Amino acid sequence: MFRLVSPAGTPTRLTDLTRMVGSRLGSGDSSLQFEQKLKQVTGAEHCFLFGSGRTALTTLLTSVVADSDPIQDEVIIPAYTCFSVPAAIIRAGLKIRLVDIDPENLDYDASQLSQLNLERVLAIVGCNLFGILTNMERLRKLIGNKPVTLIDDAAQSLGCRSDREVSGCRGQAGLYSLGRGKNLSTYAGGVLVTDDEHLAKRVRALVDKFPPVSRFSELSTAMRIALTGLLLKPALYWFPANLPFLKLGQTVFDTTFDMNKLSRVQASLGTVMIDKLEELNAGRQKVAALIARKTIATGLFKVPGFDPERDTPCYLRLPLLARDRDHRDQTIVAMRKVGIMASIMYPSTIGQIDGIKEYINNGSEHFPGAQHVVDNMLTLPTHGYVTDADVGRMINVLRELDNSHNG
Repeated sequence: MFRLVSPAGTPTRLTDLTRMVGSRLGSGDSSLQFEQKLKQVTGAEHCFLFGSGRTALTTLLTSVVADSDPIQDEVIIPAYTCFSVPAAIIRAGLKIRLVDIDPENLDYDASQLSQLNLERVLAIVGCNLFGILTNMERLRKLIGNKPVTLIDDAAQSLGCRSDREVSGCRGQAGLYSLGRGKNLSTYAGGVLVTDDEHLAKRVRALVDKFPPVSRFSELSTAMRIALTGLLLKPALYWFPANLPFLKLGQTVFDTTFDMNKLSRVQASLGTVMIDKLEELNAGRQKVAALIARKTIATGLFKVPGFDPERDTPCYLRLPLLARDRDHRDQTIVAMRKVGIMASIMYPSTIGQIDGIKEYINNGSEHFPGAQHVVDNMLTLPTHGYVTDADVGRMINVLRELDNSHNG
């Protein structure tokens, strides 16, 4: 089968690329235009564009450290999250404190949170995994009046809302990722938003020291954007998916990443794609709701964060918890046979990353919730290239597994 649906992605059409080029070659400042549009979407007072989400988080933490007590050298993160989060913390010269997660919602485990000593804590990060929004009110109560910065990491939830609050704007500062497969993609990139005037000045002082992006780098990035947009199409994705050296879908832990700004060509694409954000997110919700309801009916899988009686989260990918690792792996193989690239997300807990132990203050602890997710979870695509027929194929695979199990 030559048609293969990628595990994640944001469709970039030829018309989007044409508008990107027009915006970049126009007389206006595309970076400023993109910042203004992001402010309109988020409601944030200050917005900064970076070459990656890791750079955004490192810059934010470096800015916060400047006004903190030297004893505050820990950042609390979930024991299961994107490897870029601990990489950025380490790059900022800080230590990590892990807290287990609840597999039911992929949020912090409430019992572990309640036992935390915040004496050395500089910041707590809410990670909003897969678009399932973190309970930030619980984190606010935990912090109380202590000098701890609450960071709303909305790398996987740009455009999502919780009641009247916008994801990414529910703390002193927030982050978004513009990487491949995110809600809004410019191939790579990150955004930092805040309403804190003093913090914004600290961030601006650091950003102003970043070197300008060269024309050659912009051209190279534009070519990558165009190639990625082309190969993401299901009719062509089978080609890069079968080239192991591309390492598609692999999670990399790297603390030596470049610190740079978002290029103007990427900002130009951002100004185009952000107008489609609401439509793209609504599509993800629709696909996720259809699959999640059928999945729950089989009784073989759990869908973290999904409640049939409430609005469906804007799942960046739809996470399913199988009964065990073998069942998970069998499902991934079965999906591939019908042209669906199901996949795991992160291959280990944060504490199991090679070489990270020395940076974790509680690395010897066991995190059963996070380990359960590592062992049993797979994800299904929800992006704009998923058709009704693809949804039907995914549901049929789940039904066949149900029949096989019951038989």
